[in-house]
Amino acid sequence: MQSRLALEIFLAIKVLGFGFSDVLITNTFGRCPEIEGKRISEIAKERKWSPLKTYLDIVDKTDARCNVLMYQYQNPEIIETLRTHPQSIYMTDAWIEEGAKIQNFACFSAFPKFLILARDHGTPLEKAIAKMSGDTARRFGIAERGFLREGYYADMTVFDLAGLRVEEKAQTSPQGIRLVINNGFIVVEDGKPNLPGLSTCGRFVSVPSSYSPS
Repeated sequence: MQSRLALEIFLAIKVLGFGFSDVLITNTFGRCPEIEGKRISEIAKERKWSPLKTYLDIVDKTDARCNVLMYQYQNPEIIETLRTHPQSIYMTDAWIEEGAKIQNFACFSAFPKFLILARDHGTPLEKAIAKMSGDTARRFGIAERGFLREGYYADMTVFDLAGLRVEEKAQTSPQGIRLVINNGFIVVEDGKPNLPGLSTCGRFVSVPSSYSPS
């Protein structure tokens, strides 16, 4: 069984160009905190084991409950092609995970990075903002969101485009965000979170049952 798994992983690495050096351990839920923040290849080198043996040991010791970050499935060319495609919209599936030593870096930099790319590549700012607001709400049929209109929920971000900065692969908030308003409540002001606002103003937004992707 292990030989077959080794062969399948070898073939996957050859085909995808994606290997153990691209897998970063972020959260073992208290089972193996000493390996959090390290890549599988790094852990293997420390133990003087093969990457496959290290991987299997981690799966066993964590009871297969281990969160990771993956690398090498993107590059600047892929990002730029998708970023400027007329049908693309911007999103992230990252969230802050309580108790995790390493958070997904996209929690801090995903949307600011799209704005920075628009700024630095001459993309009209209105198009970049629409891809992360109005276009998204329209495509998924989410009512009263995504636009600054009377009667809509007040979701707004005020930022300094020239001063917008992110630190790649770091768990630090972006620079240049002046104000974040969610459902009419200030949740971030001059880079500082308003914790009472954050804990009370959010709500789940459901996609209509009639939604059909176009």
